[in-house]
Amino acid sequence: MIGPTFTSLQLGSLASIVALGLACRDADTDKDDDDDDLDPAPAGDTGHSTDTGGSPDTGAPDDDHEVVMEGLVAYYPLDGDGRDSSGNGYDCTGHNGVAFGSGRVGQAAVFDGIDDFLSCGRIDAVLNPESFTLAAWILLEERAGADVYGVMSNVGPWRASGGYALGITALPSGIIASYRDASSNSHSAESWSSIEAGVWTHVAATVSTYGESTTMQVWFNGEVEQTEITQSPVSTHEVTEFFLGSNIDGVAGTGAHDREFQGSMDEVRVYNRVLLPAEFAELAAMDAPE
Repeated sequence: MIGPTFTSLQLGSLASIVALGLACRDADTDKDDDDDDLDPAPAGDTGHSTDTGGSPDTGAPDDDHEVVMEGLVAYYPLDGDGRDSSGNGYDCTGHNGVAFGSGRVGQAAVFDGIDDFLSCGRIDAVLNPESFTLAAWILLEERAGADVYGVMSNVGPWRASGGYALGITALPSGIIASYRDASSNSHSAESWSSIEAGVWTHVAATVSTYGESTTMQVWFNGEVEQTEITQSPVSTHEVTEFFLGSNIDGVAGTGAHDREFQGSMDEVRVYNRVLLPAEFAELAAMDAPE
């Protein structure tokens, strides 16, 4: 690139500036020499904390899980318990015998498909209903006679409230995302790909409202598969707790309509924003255990 042209007067000014800069540099060097007399920090001490380990006291995630952390409302590694590692305190409580086994990363919650589930508090208090993401790794067990059953949900009594959910459709099983508007009408989007039983699959849904339009998308292993646009925003009227593994209608632990999740669930994340395509790809690329 051709640089600018300077006059002799400008060049003289530049020379003065350079000389002044060199003098300041020499003064800083002398100051650094004086600072060497101060007690040095211990080896490896940078003067601030860089610990990102999964300390039970802080709730910070382990390095193996530390991907796409911005905007987390709740994050459940499900490594033997229902602790919320986002630091927001929405810890899950197990009901009716939720077990833990091998996960996609570390351990995972294991649901029997009959009546067990996790209740995780009122995340609706902080979740932005106009822009959010639900995501999880699931390993679906083979099962006959299933209708539509839930992976996660935050809804109130059926036909009487708002809310949103991420679930699995009837066999052959795909992903379904749904929400209710202010009139308790249900809106949904479904994937065209089927979930293979016994194989870890990354599932996700997003909802975003701009003006009078609400866009809902379902994501399958890091790829968007379906987009639905409506004129009705999400309502959170009379929603109850956030559930994992429960009936997609929000009737937790009853076995109603044969809609309890059966299989393993890992790395559950709820975000107060719509993730970018590259972020979905990052979540879907998390390493499986050796």
